[in-house]
Amino acid sequence: MKADGESLRIKWKIPVEQNRFNWNATWWEGPDLYPCSFSDVRGYISPFNSEEEIQSSGFFKIEERKAKGGKIVSWVTGGLKLSDLPNYTEAIIHDIIDDSEYNEAEEPENNNGWPAEKYVSESLQKKGWETRLVGHLQRGYDVHATKNNRELLVEVKSSIGRISPSFTENEIQTWLDNPDKYLVALVENFNPNPKWKNEIIWINSIAEIHPELNTYTSTFHRLNRSVWSKFTSTEDELGLD
Repeated sequence: MKADGESLRIKWKIPVEQNRFNWNATWWEGPDLYPCSFSDVRGYISPFNSEEEIQSSGFFKIEERKAKGGKIVSWVTGGLKLSDLPNYTEAIIHDIIDDSEYNEAEEPENNNGWPAEKYVSESLQKKGWETRLVGHLQRGYDVHATKNNRELLVEVKSSIGRISPSFTENEIQTWLDNPDKYLVALVENFNPNPKWKNEIIWINSIAEIHPELNTYTSTFHRLNRSVWSKFTSTEDELGLD
């Protein structure tokens, strides 16, 4: 059974009139029934009782959709995932969602870091890696890469300025569980122009970094620039070429 808003509302017994679902959790169809909730493949946040409540949440905004008409709900700022929010409810989803048809993330109508993930993926492809964009599967990383007998799990963090990225519990745990495979690709001052060459900064030193993470009650893990700058690796050192 493939996921949709209504089937998840029933399966997860979400106490709302309407649940909006988006596989990538980057934008949702604007609700027309209230109270409503918004969900990804792992869980949901609710309830919202009106458009005004959505707009005043500090996380979401309602926009007119130019291409197809109607409204969409999107993020106020990039860099967040639905599971980052304090009122997120995680649900059991592995028995109802078949991800076999979703081999790779497609470009969302409203971007939320996707261009940087695609940039890193294509950069690895140029070095001979086979890659898939898998951030939509909520596995704790954004790009899966293979080359010969080697596998990489790449989490992409980008910013239009200097960066001190935040990590979810899922991302940190995946990093800890896969220290030899997991890489963080930092892209500061990211420019999505395809003609622009962005610098990718690579980090994989979780053993040294983990004790220095600033952890907040909302389960963000902030990797300060002053910390990650001490643990960068070159592409030669990582054997990417």
